[in-house]
Amino acid sequence: MGSVEYKKTAFMCVFVTVILLANTSFALRGTEKGAQLPDIELTGVSGDGGKLSKYSGEKGLVVIYWATWSSRSSELLAYAGKELKRYEKSGVKFLAINADHAEMPGDAIALVKSTADNTGITFPVVIDPGLKGYNEIGIISVPTTLILDNALRVVESYPGFPSVARDEIPEILDAFLGIVHQKRPEATEYLLAHTPKNHAMQYYNLGKRLFMTARTSKGVLPVIPENAIEKFDEALRRDPEYLDPLLLKAVVFNEAKAFGKRDDVLREIAKRGLRDDHEKKLAGFDPAGLVDSAGVVKPGAEIALKETLARILAPVPAAR
Repeated sequence: MGSVEYKKTAFMCVFVTVILLANTSFALRGTEKGAQLPDIELTGVSGDGGKLSKYSGEKGLVVIYWATWSSRSSELLAYAGKELKRYEKSGVKFLAINADHAEMPGDAIALVKSTADNTGITFPVVIDPGLKGYNEIGIISVPTTLILDNALRVVESYPGFPSVARDEIPEILDAFLGIVHQKRPEATEYLLAHTPKNHAMQYYNLGKRLFMTARTSKGVLPVIPENAIEKFDEALRRDPEYLDPLLLKAVVFNEAKAFGKRDDVLREIAKRGLRDDHEKKLAGFDPAGLVDSAGVVKPGAEIALKETLARILAPVPAAR
């Protein structure tokens, strides 16, 4: 494949991923949730090859379709190797399937191996000969994470590796494996620990993705992503007690340097109030410290909200 054609292919995969993230978290062409995947034959890169079913754990299999030219692929593999491998104790295994090219000469295979080795993963890396499985399954973009049960039925398909994936992929695995994390006592009501109602979280997460895809490669937000703001507003309409969309609205306006709109949101957050130090830590700031009694927003707001954004984008620590 020529360098120009190669770059075009990479660009189209990234473009398709962005479009998908703006619409849905499930993305396979012609394959639906619950469908049983073909037991495709795979060629080993690190370890032996074999049928897809060979790699499954007692409960199921997490498959990561990836490519060497995709930086997001490498990031996802590294994340899976460090943060998701803990799920092997619950009965799932992990498998990385490379999808660089239909034909893979020796130098291409060597590149796959060295790229995978650099991520530090220890689970098997294989090649999909002729991209047969890629096409039969209906993979649209790389990376794509497939969560399969032990009969190779599709539990979930997750395209790309946006920052929110660090939250959402573990949530999907927890739900699949029936893992329930200990919650704080219900007697303690925190706004930022509020359980969203009426599908409000769905709109919040979609707004968050739209915000992230609107940023440039350098993390700059050139204009207000109105579609993201609409999703946050819908989340708040569905559940007025859900504070997270309001908080992220303030972050978005801050990043877009729409300081007037940001200050209106900060005043609304301050009016609601964060009840104790725990909430203030979760938010990343104390609204009472940013908005005075007259409703005037103090100069430290911009820095505080940038710190809040950094907290939102930070990797989720491994469960203990």
